[in-house]
Amino acid sequence: MNKSAVFLTVFALLSFGVITRLLPHVPNATPLTAIALVSSMYLGKRWSVALPITALFLSDLAIGLYDGRIMASVYGSFALIGLCSWIVKKYPTSLTVG
Repeated sequence: MNKSAVFLTVFALLSFGVITRLLPHVPNATPLTAIALVSSMYLGKRWSVALPITALFLSDLAIGLYDGRIMASVYGSFALIGLCSWIVKKYPTSLTVG
């Protein structure tokens, strides 16, 4: 993928992640986990952590920040999902995705 395509994809996924988090949704059912998991496969390792964390931070700025300990655990969980996506990229089976 060339740099302009990567930038456009990152911008689209970032916008989609922020917008879906701001819209009414079922609790804990936003596509940020899927973005964190799949971004490593298609955009490279550095985006698997940066993309969901940035989307979380931008949407938290709009929603309002909350307790720092809870924010740290939420952000850490999404960073861990992004890091686990490196394993999924290396071994892409239904078991590793699950």
